Order: sequence, then structure tokens, then C-alpha cells
Amino acid sequence: MKQFLKIFLLSFIGLTILFIPMTWNLFPFHSQINSFVFGSILKQIAFSINTEIVLFDFSSDSKGLYFLLSFLAILSVILTPFLLRFFSQNQLEKFKTYIVLIATYYFAVILMKYGFDKVFKAQFYLPEPNILYTPFGNLDKDILFWSTMGTSYSYNLFMGFMEIIPAILILFNRTRQIGLLISLGVLINVLAINLSFDISVKLFSAFLILINLYLLIPTLGILWNLFILNSVIRLKIQFNFSIPKSTKIIIKTIVICLLLLESLFPYLNSGNFNDDISKRPFLHGAYVVQEFNQNGIILNTRNSPVKRLFFHRDGYLIFQNQQDEMTDYKLEINPIKNTFILTDYELNKTTISYSYSKRDRLLKLSSTKNGDTLLIKTKTINWQKLPALQKQFHWTVD
Repeated sequence: MKQFLKIFLLSFIGLTILFIPMTWNLFPFHSQINSFVFGSILKQIAFSINTEIVLFDFSSDSKGLYFLLSFLAILSVILTPFLLRFFSQNQLEKFKTYIVLIATYYFAVILMKYGFDKVFKAQFYLPEPNILYTPFGNLDKDILFWSTMGTSYSYNLFMGFMEIIPAILILFNRTRQIGLLISLGVLINVLAINLSFDISVKLFSAFLILINLYLLIPTLGILWNLFILNSVIRLKIQFNFSIPKSTKIIIKTIVICLLLLESLFPYLNSGNFNDDISKRPFLHGAYVVQEFNQNGIILNTRNSPVKRLFFHRDGYLIFQNQQDEMTDYKLEINPIKNTFILTDYELNKTTISYSYSKRDRLLKLSSTKNGDTLLIKTKTINWQKLPALQKQFHWTVD
């Protein structure tokens, strides 16, 4: 039973590493391969049990991902007896060695990717103006957590290096186990955050802890013997390949360079090493309505149906009403005709003319539809001066 469980875990970890969707910069077609191999099979299974799967890209915590992992677990159960029956003990040891090697480097590169994402503020980015002007109680817990993390550059650096440092330690035999111990503490905290704030990476973070624990098995045995049984045993070498040492060093150097390139490629490619200060698109920011004119009737700003406008960096125009409710539209800007093309979620399009004075920081919007004429005058708000974005630090409370 122990041998069955060991081979099952190895098979499941190996298959999941191979097929769980991940955005790779050096291998961008990975997700498409997953959909091609398992998409139709899982659709049939879901249909047979009257379950609708909307997201078949196997994205984080989607039903599709749960189906995929369940299918891989069943496949591992089927594969395990075959391996035990037809593989010799020596072949099984080689199988274990290769899977553990792959899992080790996979685990390290995932930690590096998430670590550099934090260091360069790509994961917990600076909150958008519309988030900053949304009342606290109107935000979901995951947005609140994400936004709060995004306001602190120093804490992102700390958390990023807490993932990068163990990732580097894991790449070398002498420091691998201490790196795995550090990363286990980091990942338990990550899983607790994902569960507590309903952040949709629960399944993947749990899988990373599974890999972490499996790779830590030799160390846990040593700690048990040392602290409970008061005996000392030597840790066995995990990877023992019969190749020249010089060749091994060359291969390992190439692999580590590829892992670093995979982790750093987006930032080397864009030149953006701190997203907080990266250039934002035209008109990005917050605007307060100063005048709302409908068919020549000027409404008091308190009675205006629009309180503020927000231009989101991802190409959205967001309207905030007096009740602080938000309505967003996909935005296309035509700088030649000075027009906005707004598209709602039903794919209806609306064209609005605009004029912007950079000197006065004034933005005017106008449109005519079904005989109604609308003119909105707004002014830029200096949202960067909000208290949440200020660098504050106090040694004392008085």
C-alpha cells in the first residue's frame, strides 16, 4: 500500500505539472495543448453528469480545473498498478528520480515567477482610481486585499524576496532542504490568504504545498529522528546520474539560466521594473463632474446622474453615480476624430466626442442620441494624493 501511494503521488504530480495550465513565456502554447488534449473529454464527462463548465481554459479554481485534476488523479490510479507490475525496482527508482527532479525545478521556477511578480509590482499593482474612490464596504474581500497589498511597495519587495530566496536555495543540493522549509511556511500563509479572502488560486496553491511536502519528506524524516528519537542520519543524495561532473554542471547552468529567463522575460522585454511608476495611457485617472448639461438644462452636481469618471489602464471608461455605483464600458479612443467609442456588455456601441485641456486639466464629453444632447464637463482629480497612496511610517504613536 505504501509503495502504491508513493507511485500514485509521483504519477499525479508528474501529470499535473505537465497538464495544469500555466502561463509560460518560453512555451506560450502550453494552455492550448491542455485544451486540445482534455477539452472534449472533460466536456463529455461534464455533460454526462449534467454539469455546465463555462471556463474550459482550466483557469484558477474554475470547474474545468477541478475536473482536470480529478481526471488526472483517476488516470494516476489507473497508471500506478501498470508501473508496479511492469517496472523493475531499479526502473521505479529512476522514475522517482526524474519526477522529483522535474518537480524540484518546476517548484523553484513557480516561486521565482511569483516572487519577481511581487518585486516588480506586477501581481499586487497600484490600485486603480476607481477602486480608490469606491466605498470600503462596497468592495469584495479579494479586491480589498489585492488593493491594500498594492499600496505598499516595501512589503511587496519583502514578500517577493521571501519567494525568490528559497527558490534559489532549492536549485542547489546543499541548500535545497532549507529552501523547502522556508517555502513551506510561505505557501501555508499564501493558502491561508487565498482561503480567508476568497482569492481564486486556492487549488493551485494547495497543489504547490503538496509538491513542497513531497520534496520535504527526507528532511521531515531527519527532523523526526533528531528531535523525537534523538538520533542523527545523513541525508541521501536525491539525484545521482551517471554523467561526468563537468557535463552535469553545464546542463544545470543552462537549466538555471532558462528558469531565470522564464521568470524575468516580461520585465526584460518591457523594461518595466516597477509598475507603480510605469507610464499610464492617455487620460488615465479620475475626473470629478463639474457640470452636467442635458438638452440645455444644467443640473446641480449633487443631482447629476454622474459623480465621477475613471479611465482604467486596461482600456475602460467607468462612470460613478451619486450612490457610488460603478458602470464600466470598454473604451476605444480615436485621437484623430477626438471621439470615444464605448462598448457595453451586450456589445452595444456609443460614440462620444471629447476635448481635453492639459493646462486646465479639463475634460469635456458631448454626445447626441435620439434627439437628446448631453454635455459633461469634468476636471482631473489628483488621486495620487489620496492618503492610501502616501508613504507613511511612524516609530511612535504620539
